[in-house]
Amino acid sequence: MWKQSRMRSARRRSDMVIVKIGDGLGNQMYNYVCGYSVAKHDRDTLLLDTSEVDNSPLRTYGLDKFNIDYTDRESFSNKSFFHKVYKRLRRNLKYNVIYERPGENYPYDLNVYRRKFIRNKYLQGYFQNIFYFQSCREDILRQFTPKERFSDEAEELIRTLSEGNTCSLHVRGGDIEPLPIEYYKNAVKRLGDEQNGVKFIVFSNVRELAEKYAAELGIDAQFIWNLGKFTDIEELFLMRACKRHILSDSTFSRWAAFLDVRGGEVYAPYTVDEKKIYSPEWIKVEYGGNEEVK
Repeated sequence: MWKQSRMRSARRRSDMVIVKIGDGLGNQMYNYVCGYSVAKHDRDTLLLDTSEVDNSPLRTYGLDKFNIDYTDRESFSNKSFFHKVYKRLRRNLKYNVIYERPGENYPYDLNVYRRKFIRNKYLQGYFQNIFYFQSCREDILRQFTPKERFSDEAEELIRTLSEGNTCSLHVRGGDIEPLPIEYYKNAVKRLGDEQNGVKFIVFSNVRELAEKYAAELGIDAQFIWNLGKFTDIEELFLMRACKRHILSDSTFSRWAAFLDVRGGEVYAPYTVDEKKIYSPEWIKVEYGGNEEVK
């Protein structure tokens, strides 16, 4: 009798992995990948908490544009002190909250995979370590495909960029310090003779600086904002369509390179954490004050 009751209880129990989705599209993709990786490992259902982006005046939820695989999505208002307290109490009482390990850049935290005695995990952090992605790489490449057809303008440009001798170049600014021009000069230099005839497609959220950099580099550049008006996911796949990539220090350009499986060169700013966030075949580019210690 006890055994039957226990079996019924086990069938009723529906353990979940909940992951907090926040910030821009690139960070949301990292959040999702960690949640999906853990849910797959634990054979649990996956729930997305999109409260942060749903309440943000600056960010929007973008994962619904992909063919991602999750069970449900929850979102709570954050407009008043009461709402904030209620959300936090509910989270802490209902779930086992696992925070990304502090004090380390881009940690790969095996605690998120611990299943024994931990039910209904709530994952909160950035989770940008590449190993979360590598553990379910084929699934993620299949899921991070557009759910709906792009605009005719975007579709045509994707074909043009993928067929041409193109290199994406991303200049990221705004809420983070842009990489110096020296990095981009060194990256273009690393192209060597291959830079002859290359059309550089420039993506940026700081247009004036990007135009200044392109002029100083003396490259044959086209700016994405002069080629049409595109959504975030369209820009991601326009960037991916280019045959080579010069990345910025941003999650957005890293994802464009991750999703491009054709094997073209990827140039990324050197960092001591490169093994945690870059594919091993990417070419690391040093620049002033940021050289590798030999």
